[in-house]
Amino acid sequence: ESLAAMSAAELETQSSELTRMVTGRLNELDRAVPPVRKPSEILGEVVFKQFKGHGTFLGTVIEFDQQTGFRLQYDDGDTEDVSWNDLRTMMMPRGTGEAMPPAPKERG
Repeated sequence: ESLAAMSAAELETQSSELTRMVTGRLNELDRAVPPVRKPSEILGEVVFKQFKGHGTFLGTVIEFDQQTGFRLQYDDGDTEDVSWNDLRTMMMPRGTGEAMPPAPKERG
């Protein structure tokens, strides 16, 4: 309701605060709703993540912590902690055997 009462300028000014609030609320909901799969079932799962300007990287879920979420290790050795919500966006649909779509070809 309070968002509907804000002008476009007010929304623009407060966009980072609103983003932080929405992300916090989504993380709360993510923790409140149990996942379909247990975290232990996801260990070893292969994921793909697009890093803007760097391409798509292959990663593996290597551990889970209740506070920090899922730890991913990418093929280049980097690690990252992600929430269940973020992890779902990186996973291939189960049972499809389909890989990520190929990257667009460079023009030149």
